[in-house]
Amino acid sequence: KQNDIFRALLKNMPIGIFMVEAPTGKPLVANEVAMNILGRGILPNVTGENISEIYDAYKLPNMEKYPVKELPIVAGMEGKSLHVEDMVVKRPDGTESLLEVIGTPVIDKDGKVVASIVNFQDITKRKESERELKESEERYKVLHEASFGGIAIHDKGYIIECNKGMSDITGFNYEELIGMNGLILISDKTRDIVKGNISAGYEKPYEVTGIRKNGEEYPLRLHAR
Repeated sequence: KQNDIFRALLKNMPIGIFMVEAPTGKPLVANEVAMNILGRGILPNVTGENISEIYDAYKLPNMEKYPVKELPIVAGMEGKSLHVEDMVVKRPDGTESLLEVIGTPVIDKDGKVVASIVNFQDITKRKESERELKESEERYKVLHEASFGGIAIHDKGYIIECNKGMSDITGFNYEELIGMNGLILISDKTRDIVKGNISAGYEKPYEVTGIRKNGEEYPLRLHAR
C-alpha cells in the first residue's frame, strides 16, 4: 500500500524527481516528468562520477560539461543540499532545456546518507520571459532618461516614478521627488486648475505656473495620460 501511494505521488508530481543510491550514484527512481525532461529513463552503468556525462548535462554560461562536484545530486550523496539554475540538459533528439535543480540527501534513522534525491523543472520559458522583461525595462529606462521633458508617474497626486527631466526642471533631485505630492510643484495661482483636471481625467495639454525648489515661478505645460 505504501508503495502504491509512493508511485501515485511520483506520477502526479508536476516536477521531475530523480533518486540515486549513496554512495554509488546508481539510479533508483525517476518519475515520468523527469524522464520527459531528460529524454531518458533510468540508465544502466550510471555512477556518481559519470552521471553528468551520461545524462548530457552542461553548465552555463560556457556550456562546459557540468562539473561532477557541483551537481546537486552529488552534493546530496555527500549529505549537503544544493540549489542551481544553470544546468542545461541535452536530450537524445537534439532538444535541450534549462533546469532549476534542487538536491537533498536522504538520511536513515542512524544519520547515514543512503540516497540523494533531486527535484527539477524546465525553466527555459521562465528565463526567456525574465530576459525579455529585463530588456524591456532597460529600453524603458533609456527612453525615460533620454526624454528632455519632465515625466512623472503619480498615484493620487503622489509621485512614484520620474525621469531626470523632472529634476532638471524643478531643481529637486530624484530622491526628493519620489513620494512628493506633485501639487507642491505647482504655484498656488494655478493649483486648483491642476486639481480639477486630475479629478476630471483631463488629457489635453494645458498651461499652468510651476514653482521650482528655489521658489522661482515659471510657465509650465502639463499633459496627462
